[in-house]
Amino acid sequence: MSRLRRRMATTLAALTVLDIVVAVVLAALTVPWVRPAVDALTRTAGLPRLPAAVVLVGLMPIAALALAVLALSVARHRLLDDLDATPATEGSHPALLDRVRRLAAQADVPVPAVVIVDSPVPNSALVGGIGGGTLLVSTGLIDALDGDALDGVLAHELAHRQNRDAVVMTVVSLVPALVDDRRVLPDLTSRRWPWLVAGGLGLALTAALVDAPLVSPTTLGAFVVLTTLTIVLGSVLLGVLAVPVTVLARRLARDRELAADRAAALLTGDPAALALALERLDDRADRPTTDRRADGVAALCLLARGFGDESDRDGLGSDPAFTIETHSHPPTERRIEHLREIAAELEQGGVDREAAV
Repeated sequence: MSRLRRRMATTLAALTVLDIVVAVVLAALTVPWVRPAVDALTRTAGLPRLPAAVVLVGLMPIAALALAVLALSVARHRLLDDLDATPATEGSHPALLDRVRRLAAQADVPVPAVVIVDSPVPNSALVGGIGGGTLLVSTGLIDALDGDALDGVLAHELAHRQNRDAVVMTVVSLVPALVDDRRVLPDLTSRRWPWLVAGGLGLALTAALVDAPLVSPTTLGAFVVLTTLTIVLGSVLLGVLAVPVTVLARRLARDRELAADRAAALLTGDPAALALALERLDDRADRPTTDRRADGVAALCLLARGFGDESDRDGLGSDPAFTIETHSHPPTERRIEHLREIAAELEQGGVDREAAV
């Protein structure tokens, strides 16, 4: 196993442990709420009352599954909804679709859905989802690149599909994003019914927990205390866990970018084409500076600049998810140097094309 593979495996293992800790935390915060329902079920089945530890263990896989579904479905749709994107069709972009199909066949991966982002910023991304990936290509990229250079960029994105990077990075970025729920959770501020349903259910569970009437000072007081403790403890614990997750996710994202560069170079057999594309795009006069805010999909992009311009990001404060995005890619110079090393290996015949990463 190469050093890059070992490093990615180690980082992913550490992130998995932290994700388990997050699942434990969320399950522990849920135990007081579901305890009455669990007790009622065990009484109905004629079973003894389950210890809290057993209830916690039972809730852990549910919490983990809920996190994964939230990351892969909600985050993906939120990101796509934030962009001015339209599906690429045979009528609008036949040449681009031909390139994607040809390279997908070479990489032996399913052809992803392709959408065009109406943005002058040249970039591309592969966004993961439950049903597959979606390839985002900006109009600026189509205008800036063609031929082998464009093939190199598309091969890079398909390498992410081959390595399941979009799914992995979407999941591991969820914990920092939860700290700033504007980026992941649906916007419920204008809808009252979800809050009414959640409040009514919570009140009913609290009444069963304290064994008091539904509308009583005891139930209402316990509901307020329990809700406050859940929110405060959950926010603090997620905030603490977001720090190491952010650091590890940032490191994993950088390594996966290098791995995707390598896989694309081996797929096309032309590392210089991708290096030229990176150099050309990085040298564009309209590229953002390092202190500019990246949009929500930036961590999954070819270059960590997102698709929007600076005006799109005004008023959006810094957050842990932003930290992942702006540090999710190696310096372009390092990526070009890496591609040149691969080119030298290919010339010497020392590269195993089956070992893409």
